[in-house]
Amino acid sequence: MVGKLLIAAWPNGNAVVSSFRKASSYSPPAETTGTFTMTPIPSGTYINSTSWTFTFLCSKCLDSAGSTTFAPSDTTPVLGWAASASAPSKKADHASPIGKHSSQGNYAIDLVKARS
Repeated sequence: MVGKLLIAAWPNGNAVVSSFRKASSYSPPAETTGTFTMTPIPSGTYINSTSWTFTFLCSKCLDSAGSTTFAPSDTTPVLGWAASASAPSKKADHASPIGKHSSQGNYAIDLVKARS
């Protein structure tokens, strides 16, 4: 997903640490900033002994040209995911370097059904 806006998140104690990332090559992505924001939704975010979930509202994450994400007019964008069994070196730091993922995939979303 070179050049695309990515979201990295991981558990740290009783909290989830997150950041926006962007890869300039096929290497671990660096933290990036912009006009986009991520607002956690507490009722959809949890950590327990076996799993964790991070639910958030992403504001200004879509760009009209579709150059860093999919375009708002796309009807079935394809999103990707990646996971690593290795924790970031500085778990409390949202800008911590992250390692290469050990699994990945992608999936399509039917946005026509999500529009109101």
